Amino acid sequence: MIKQQLDDFMATLTTDLRVNTYVRQFVKTESVTPGSPAYIAIDPTGYTYESTDIINVFLNGLKAVEDTDYTFSVTSNVPYVTVAFDGSASDPANDVVIVVTKSIIGIANT
Repeated sequence: MIKQQLDDFMATLTTDLRVNTYVRQFVKTESVTPGSPAYIAIDPTGYTYESTDIINVFLNGLKAVEDTDYTFSVTSNVPYVTVAFDGSASDPANDVVIVVTKSIIGIANT
């Protein structure tokens, strides 16, 4: 009897509680000159940092590994990625693409 009551309660709870969520991606692209570290703020339009955000970094099209290819830090609630490419300032720039994926509760504004 208790099991049936619990099953009924869970069925009611999952029916009554509906939370609309959606996934949103924010992308920032920078060109980085070789030879010195680049500190790139992750600040695309409309983006607010949360510690649960999923951050992927791509260097010249290849997925980077944190603490090997780049470092991540947060200052005054603004996240930063630091990358450095070998070479000199006269070498061609390198592309850094930062993709932030976050789950947002609510209905997507279209």
